[in-house]
Formats: sequence, C-alpha cells, structure tokens
Amino acid sequence: VPGSGEVEAIVVRPRTRNITINNVHIHHLYANENGKYADLPGVVRAIFIGESYDLKVTNCRLHNIQGFEDGDAIQIQTGTQQQSLNILIDNCLIYDFGKRAIKVNDGSGLTITNNTILSSSMYFIDPPLVPPLARKDSFLGVAEGIAIYGANNVLVANNTIKLYTASWLISLGSSNNVTITGNYASIYRPHLDWTEVPISRGSYTRAFYL
Repeated sequence: VPGSGEVEAIVVRPRTRNITINNVHIHHLYANENGKYADLPGVVRAIFIGESYDLKVTNCRLHNIQGFEDGDAIQIQTGTQQQSLNILIDNCLIYDFGKRAIKVNDGSGLTITNNTILSSSMYFIDPPLVPPLARKDSFLGVAEGIAIYGANNVLVANNTIKLYTASWLISLGSSNNVTITGNYASIYRPHLDWTEVPISRGSYTRAFYL
C-alpha cells in the first residue's frame, strides 16, 4: 500500500477499551518521504495505538513496513504515564521494518512477550517498493527492535530479536519499573558474524548498546 504522507493500516483512537487485534497480516506499507525526521510525511505504521485500555495484539504477522524516517510496525503513543493501560503485545512475528518493530512512547502497564523480531537489511529485497532515501550517516540498519520511552511498569520478556546492523536491540529512556528478562537477541554487522547475546539482566532504567 503506497501513500503520499502518513500511512497507518490499523489505528486505535484514544479512549478506547477492550480491543483485541488477533491473527492479522499486514505487509508492504510505505509512504513518500521528504528527507526530514519527525514530521508527518513518511510516517508508516502497521498498527498505531493511542490511549487505550485492556488491549491485546496477538499472533499477528507484520512485515515490510518501510520507511527510513518513521517506519514502525507497532507504535504505542498514549500521552499518559499515570493510569495502567493493560496493553499486551504477544506472539507476533515482525520482520523487515524501516525503523522500529515496537515503539512505546508514554504508557503504563505494558507487556511485550514471546515476539519474534527479524530484520535482514534496510534495503528490502522483496523487491523494494520505492528507492530509499540516503541517510546522512549512511547507516543501513534499523534503529531499534524494541524502543521504550517515557513508560512505567513495562515487562519485556521471552522475545527473540535478530537484527541486521541495528543501533539498539532494545532501548530505554525516561522510563521506570521496566523489567527485561529471558529475551534472546543477536545482531549482525558487516564483516562480522552474528553475535549471539542473551538478555536476562533484570530491570533497566537506561538505554544500552550491544
């Protein structure tokens, strides 16, 4: 599905309750980019979740979510850290995404478990739907597998993350009571072999780099 500005396949609007997104297959999304980060043109999301309560995303397959500037498979953007949202992302297969597989931007009461996150390269060969814009730093990998910013009471457990030339496998910022346990991750960098990294080190309150 091409788009000229913002492309989102499923959008859960704020103040929504008791939603289940199960066994959904979303693939090959892209939008025309303008070379600028953090603006509307070039935003691509398979699933976008606003302030929602008691929501489950389970058994979904999301892939080829393209975009250098803002290509996220699942993005949670709630605008609140105070109330428990009770959001679950479980047993999803996410691969070949532009920027992040899962991004949490504010929220409390989030569980991210049993997901498989894979990325072969920024330049998808499936074939590429649009020529990607050249990034200034010539970085060819994705940004993060899982990114958690401004969130409280988050569990990230038993996920498998295998990325090509990523910045971070899991990154955290301005968050509290985040537990990362039992995940298995590996990263590939050109001219090096896959580096296998078990992640099971308790709770983290800051980003880490592998």
